[in-house]
Amino acid sequence: MKYICDTNVIVRCLFADDKNMFAQVKTGHIILIIEQTILTEVIFVLSSVYKISRNEISSTLSDLLAYKGVHCEKEYY
Repeated sequence: MKYICDTNVIVRCLFADDKNMFAQVKTGHIILIIEQTILTEVIFVLSSVYKISRNEISSTLSDLLAYKGVHCEKEYY
């Protein structure tokens, strides 16, 4: 299955609210299509709402973007 996702889906995935979905994205059984503007919003939410450091956000998003089930404009990141 393919999903065009928004910020809420990515945040839930990062915090592993739905471990089944997270595992399926990691293996490529679920495809998340992420637009650049959504990644910008995710960074804003993680830093301003959740008070996560830039280094941790960078590391976490780098890991997420490497998952088999994540499709986005990776050449920009």
